[in-house]
Amino acid sequence: MEMKSLTEAEAEIMSKIWETDAPVSSALLLAEFAETRGWKAQTICTFLSRLVNKKFLSVEKRGTANIYTAVISKSDFEHSVTEELISKTYNGSIKNMIASLVDGGKISKEEIEELKDWFNRM
Repeated sequence: MEMKSLTEAEAEIMSKIWETDAPVSSALLLAEFAETRGWKAQTICTFLSRLVNKKFLSVEKRGTANIYTAVISKSDFEHSVTEELISKTYNGSIKNMIASLVDGGKISKEEIEELKDWFNRM
């Protein structure tokens, strides 16, 4: 399944929801992001609406409150994004991706050893 991408702000909201690991109200998110990002209620509502439309969240009305629940887990999202990156950027080759990271100096010798140990345990 091709996953729709998230903007930086949407990813920040989803991270908070995944971290909470429970349905959350827009009021809880407003309290969090008004303080850290200076967002107003309308801003939060706009982002939440987009996330519902992208099928990352479901919304349920409880009294006057909207309660949001993640439809996809963080690990499923990360898996989908990784698969798409490997497919589009590295022609479907994990080896090419790792070679690029090694050649670019993005993987330390310690991390390479950890990866070798991990692969040997498989």
